[in-house]
Amino acid sequence: MKKTTTPPMPVAKALCLSDYRLSPVMLPSEVSTVLEDLKTRMGSHRFYPIANQVYFNLDQMKPGMLFCFQQHFRGENCEVFMVVAFRYIVDHMDYEFLDDYSAIRRLNLTSLFKLKNKQLQKKELQTNKEE
Repeated sequence: MKKTTTPPMPVAKALCLSDYRLSPVMLPSEVSTVLEDLKTRMGSHRFYPIANQVYFNLDQMKPGMLFCFQQHFRGENCEVFMVVAFRYIVDHMDYEFLDDYSAIRRLNLTSLFKLKNKQLQKKELQTNKEE
């Protein structure tokens, strides 16, 4: 009998936000400044094609999906990805970096809100029964 194995998950390197002049406690205006500085340093002709690809990839993510971006964005492209994605996440509460910044996850907020609502309703019913 032939033994089948699943292919290994791609290993992504943990990234440090400070390498990209980012911090988890930045204001949107501060992130925009880093973004503008990067665009100026690279030049618009190099920056925009990469930034557009970042937006395209993030927009295509379905809830519950994980995007291991390091397979697609390396070197200077990874820097653009990190800064543009960081700004994107500021505007889209259903996206988040993993704790080690190695990938991005799109949350399924609808399911999360439904679950929370059910929990609240259940708690309210229990409270009403006790009274």
